[in-house]
Amino acid sequence: MAEVTGTFKIGSHNKITISGLQWKATGAYINNAQVTGTLKTHRDESVTGGSVTFDYVEGSDGEYEGLLGPTANMQSGRTYRLYAVAITSPGQANERQVTVLMERQAAYVTA
Repeated sequence: MAEVTGTFKIGSHNKITISGLQWKATGAYINNAQVTGTLKTHRDESVTGGSVTFDYVEGSDGEYEGLLGPTANMQSGRTYRLYAVAITSPGQANERQVTVLMERQAAYVTA
């Protein structure tokens, strides 16, 4: 499980990038996964408006981008975790899954 830290901007679009997603055992990049994410509180409760769908960045080595929308119900100064799950070959016998964890503080950002 990979971990990333930073800040979620409250009331704004948050572009989230997963870079270099790969299989640990082989080092092969995962370029064909369905990747979704769920934002949760430090108490492991789902956040309203905190769902993210990631798209593969064409031509990359395991890079996916998603957008956490401005309606995600976050409070300033609180810590949130985005759990992203990548599934390859969904519904098939060779289905495999990778989990990515991003933990960030939420804050109002002005500029």
